[in-house]
Amino acid sequence: MRRALVCLMATAVVFAPLMAYAGFFDSVKKSVGVEDDEVVALESKDICPKLAEFAGGKYDPYKEKKLEYTKIHVDQVDDFTLRMTKLNGTMDFASNLTKETKAEIAAGGFDQAALTARLATLTEVLMGLVGEAQGLVSSGQTLVTSLPSVLAGPKVAKVESITNSVKQSIADATALPDKAKGLTDEVKQLGTQVVAGAAGAAQDAAAGAAKQAGEAAGQAADAAKAAADKAGEAAGQAADTAKAAADQAGEAAQKAGEAAKEAGETAKEAAKAAGK
Repeated sequence: MRRALVCLMATAVVFAPLMAYAGFFDSVKKSVGVEDDEVVALESKDICPKLAEFAGGKYDPYKEKKLEYTKIHVDQVDDFTLRMTKLNGTMDFASNLTKETKAEIAAGGFDQAALTARLATLTEVLMGLVGEAQGLVSSGQTLVTSLPSVLAGPKVAKVESITNSVKQSIADATALPDKAKGLTDEVKQLGTQVVAGAAGAAQDAAAGAAKQAGEAAGQAADAAKAAADKAGEAAGQAADTAKAAADQAGEAAQKAGEAAKEAGETAKEAAKAAGK
């Protein structure tokens, strides 16, 4: 137990000065404007605010792994890097949203109003990307020329690597408007399909309603015919009953007449016998 305590105290004696020195060194670095690079993760809702409502779901390409960029703590460079990261992230988000929307339209049974609004938002975002990309190209070209002075001092060793990175971003931003325009055309085609699909659904519904109305009319006609047939049968049965009653009444009248005749003859004979 004593040996363990001695070892622990010895370790503290050795490492305490080193830890203090490390903290002191970090303070010195910050005081002279030198900070370590930092990897920053972006929330999906912050990549493109106009697409924030689709963050976190199946439309979000970064729902599993967040979009990241490296911050070197030089404002001009970090601002450019963040803008370029958001630009690429927005393009990825718009592409994934378009793909999922296309699948929904193909499956059918979609909400026309909701999809129309979504496609309008996509179009607005993509048109905005074109202007943002053009602005980044201009900003990047200016940044490249100023990097030697911007990175003078402790970060001068990064001039070459950051220059190459900014130039690559300029190339990517230059190509992005064509990609955005191509995706915009696809979104327009999807809009046409939404309208056509809704019209087809309306026609199908109208045809279905007409079919149901026809079937109902046929059933009503069958019911009317059956009722008429029953009424005819009832009328026939009533006529037969009336005829039978008339026949019975005729027979009864005939029998009554015969009985009266017989009674008359009997009375006549009785009167004749009485006169004698």
